[in-house]
Amino acid sequence: MQEIEVEIGGRKFAVTCHEGEDEALRKAAVRLDREAEALVDAMGRIPESRMLLLAGLMLADKVIACEETSGQLAEDAVQDAKQRADLAMSQLRTTSEELTRAKVRIADLQTQLDAERKRTGEAGQTEGSAAAALERTVELLEKAADTARR
Repeated sequence: MQEIEVEIGGRKFAVTCHEGEDEALRKAAVRLDREAEALVDAMGRIPESRMLLLAGLMLADKVIACEETSGQLAEDAVQDAKQRADLAMSQLRTTSEELTRAKVRIADLQTQLDAERKRTGEAGQTEGSAAAALERTVELLEKAADTARR
């Protein structure tokens, strides 16, 4: 334990603290001193206990206001995050629906291609490789959509 001296409201106080806590204690004393000085300036010389009580109450009021503000900021951040998540999910659903429509369209094109092959009697490699490339594209898009959903 160490003892340090702080000044609050023009009065000196000896205060003990643990090693390494002296800087935080000095900062706290400075904050309390500011409040005490404001009281002394406004009211003149007042008893030490009353000065410390009023200065402590003023600081407590500021702490409460900060807590309320931070609570409201946290609520606002949660609300914003929910709105962003809802928007992302909506966009994901839209993308998923578009993917499904594209898959159906590719299947229709494959059916038309198969019908055309039968009609012409050709089993061309070019059309088959184009259909395979389209199918692979759909698979990759589906994987991307699944990854985005997670």
